[in-house]
Amino acid sequence: MRLSFTILFLTVGLLHAFSQGISIGGFVHDAENETYLVASTVSLEPEGRHVQADMNGYFSFEGLAAANYLLKVSFIGYEDLLIPISLVRDTLVHLHMQPSPLLLQEVRVDAERAGFNGVASSLPVTEVGKNYLLKNSSTNFMHTLSSIAGISSMDIGAGFSKPVIRGFGFNRVAVVDKGVVQQNQQWGADHGLEIDQYDVDGVRVHKGPMSLFYGSDAIGGVIEILTPVIPYEDMFWGDASLIAKSNNDLLGASVSASIKRGSIFVRGRATVQSYSDYRVPTDTIEYLTWRLPVHNGRMKNTAGSEANLAISGNYSSDNFSSWLHLSDIYSKNGFYPGAHGIPSLERVAHDGGFRNIDMPFATSNHFKLIWNNELKVLDNDKFVFDIGYQQNRREELSAFHTHYGNQEAPLVKPDVELQFRLNTLSGSARYVKD
Repeated sequence: MRLSFTILFLTVGLLHAFSQGISIGGFVHDAENETYLVASTVSLEPEGRHVQADMNGYFSFEGLAAANYLLKVSFIGYEDLLIPISLVRDTLVHLHMQPSPLLLQEVRVDAERAGFNGVASSLPVTEVGKNYLLKNSSTNFMHTLSSIAGISSMDIGAGFSKPVIRGFGFNRVAVVDKGVVQQNQQWGADHGLEIDQYDVDGVRVHKGPMSLFYGSDAIGGVIEILTPVIPYEDMFWGDASLIAKSNNDLLGASVSASIKRGSIFVRGRATVQSYSDYRVPTDTIEYLTWRLPVHNGRMKNTAGSEANLAISGNYSSDNFSSWLHLSDIYSKNGFYPGAHGIPSLERVAHDGGFRNIDMPFATSNHFKLIWNNELKVLDNDKFVFDIGYQQNRREELSAFHTHYGNQEAPLVKPDVELQFRLNTLSGSARYVKD
């Protein structure tokens, strides 16, 4: 009797062990052309297991007990497939799914024409506001805008960037700051765009020719910086932003204050930034067949600083609005000495600091004064005229060096490699008819 019970328990245990090793697998096909449906979803109920078909449309479930199951297969654009299966041994199946035609209901759009004060254009136009600029804030103004489709930045060194619209750059793209074309970045290969991104409330990007409105520089497109939005109610407010980035230890702050009283609106903003030498994931670089060491994982002398000040004022009445904008942008950026001039191991040696800026370096200063006026005439027609004065100053300095042994240093400012002075007075007038 004891032996009979032992044999019975062993038999039941073996049957249970073998019943847990059953598998089911198969291929998922398109019923019309027999192609495999890659990444189709296959579910096994009531196990609650889900898998995706591989690159060959194959799926499998392992370690199943002998029982009744329900296979469910789904794929976008196809009707769901439900197959009941009684599983008693390892099974291979081929599943064919039927395409599912989609019938879309009609979409009706009703609209009423409203007043439009801008310029109608068939060109692609993208407009972004303050929230977008803050959310996508980057190293400089052009880096921030490069998150817009069709817009990219051409980077020069550590802190300078040029705008590029659909492959057009330099003097094929115009940057219009509050009605006046900015005169700086298009005049030099190493000349960046001097705009304080924290002083910009809105940007409108025109991706196509706008030469009729902004001159020949706008053949590739226009980046238009809009005037601030004035609140309806009288108030006083301000904001403060703290900026920090880890790659170059950037620290900065931007503070603004605004007041609206009756017909008068005034806003001021100050921004300062300072950053150290950039970190790079290498210990050597090659330049003109030279292998130059990178000490402490930092590109020597790529530190920089920036100081910006801007003030805007507005007077508005029922038929007249006048803006006055004043801004002054200053920046100083170092150049990596190993790739500037004659290569030298001594020049790339660590000097004990990461924020100091030695030769070679570049400085730029852009002063701008803009006067915008808008006079409403007749019904909704208006006469607009803008006047702007700009002064752009840029210098590049490096210790005098020469590739010729008998060349003497200049007597005046021998370390000045480049000096740029540009004074621009511009004006425009137009009549806008609604």
